Amino acid sequence: MILTAMRIAALLLAVTASAGPRTRQLEALIDEAEVVAAVRILSTDYRATAADGPMYADAKPLKVIKGNLSRARQIHFGAGAWVGPRYSGGEERIVFLAPVAGGHSYYKNTRWSSLDAGKVDLYASRQAIEQLSEDALREFLRRLAHAASTAPNLECEIVRTSAGNLQLSLQLANAGDRILWFHMSGLRVSFEARQLRRSLSVDWHADDKDNWFPLPPGSVLSGYAIIGEEQMAGAGELTVTLGHNSARFPESSWLGFQTAKLRVPE
Repeated sequence: MILTAMRIAALLLAVTASAGPRTRQLEALIDEAEVVAAVRILSTDYRATAADGPMYADAKPLKVIKGNLSRARQIHFGAGAWVGPRYSGGEERIVFLAPVAGGHSYYKNTRWSSLDAGKVDLYASRQAIEQLSEDALREFLRRLAHAASTAPNLECEIVRTSAGNLQLSLQLANAGDRILWFHMSGLRVSFEARQLRRSLSVDWHADDKDNWFPLPPGSVLSGYAIIGEEQMAGAGELTVTLGHNSARFPESSWLGFQTAKLRVPE
């Protein structure tokens, strides 16, 4: 449902954008890592809780960009709790690895750990892996570090349904001059009301809701979510936060957050 411009102005109080977590330090990962490689994730072990960690993954090296894996056919590495990206079998990913000393108190039975990428999930397009080099990766990470300048415009609209719930409509408009690629599972939306934050399940109008979605210049990605009446009881405002934490070499993407404050309609 699209509201009139006057109605939007009455409900939408403010929209702010910010760069994603640690995006300005992404290029430094190349210098900090002993090994940088494009890999295919074979399996993962997430039996430990996010609070306890660590998580582990097995991967097949596809191309070593920096360092030496001694022609390893498979590597086993750990990822720290909370701070690390999440991996799934079959994905082509870019990893930044540091050696783990024997008898390490945190990482067990592994020679490698992944460096903190600030929850940024870095993928590699299968067709582009041969193009990967240290220089090409540095340029790619520099572009990601300028995420704020490529932020799409966020518009939020909220109406009360006949059942008393709230319907939140979202639109992401690409006002830039490049196609922006979004990993739909990496597009997260939450809202805060009465000092409580909750995740939102958004029904995006995308052909493939589990994969990559291109947003050409001048195009709009839209979706909606339902917020239960009991979650908003007594709240006069709500804050909606949209974040995207995924990028795929060599395509342009946006890493960051958009926050919108809205009045709750009577």
